[in-house]
Amino acid sequence: MSEIDSVITAVRPLGGGKYTIRIKQDDATWQTTEASPFFRQPDTGADVHIERGSLGTYFLKVNGGKRVRAQRVE
Repeated sequence: MSEIDSVITAVRPLGGGKYTIRIKQDDATWQTTEASPFFRQPDTGADVHIERGSLGTYFLKVNGGKRVRAQRVE
């Protein structure tokens, strides 16, 4: 997988500016691994784009906004 475009079905704040995000495609769960002042809490129903970075990292972007590092947890 190098890229995923999907829709957010659930969001749960983890504290410290990080979130767990469930997406429609494969009913997968992703977690942001860094906090950013430019990344606000996403809304259910928002578009999400996930792309593979170098060395096995992934980046998550909501509604074309700023991207943050993320990992798949389920």
